[in-house]
Amino acid sequence: MSESISIRDHRDLVNRIAEEYGIRDTPILLVPSVSDWCRARGINQQSPFRTATSFHRDHDDLIVMMETIRADLVDGVYSNIRMHLPPECLAEIRIPQRFIAHLVLHEFKHLRDAGASEKECDVWALEELRKLGLP
Repeated sequence: MSESISIRDHRDLVNRIAEEYGIRDTPILLVPSVSDWCRARGINQQSPFRTATSFHRDHDDLIVMMETIRADLVDGVYSNIRMHLPPECLAEIRIPQRFIAHLVLHEFKHLRDAGASEKECDVWALEELRKLGLP
């Protein structure tokens, strides 16, 4: 089992990615529960276990992420990614900083290309993650 990951503790990394990818003006909200945040705003989400999501409305973009992702949810994200990427690629995102970077990049891809599939977002996020030079 994985460990919980605090996005709040890595806010500098999130901000760096936002700066490098030109999304510094896109608010990235850190909330206790993405599904609760969505529900409180009348936004239907398919999964109560969502760790991040993105919205593009009226020319305003928004990324919402859990401030701390529990270990079981981290494992759930890995399971989803496993459906889209070869198993050897999972090792590349097992480090918390890389996990966070992949998650932010994945959501950014959704904003950049609203029609992109989950697989396309995961593949693109991994390609971009490799360019960031993270340990």
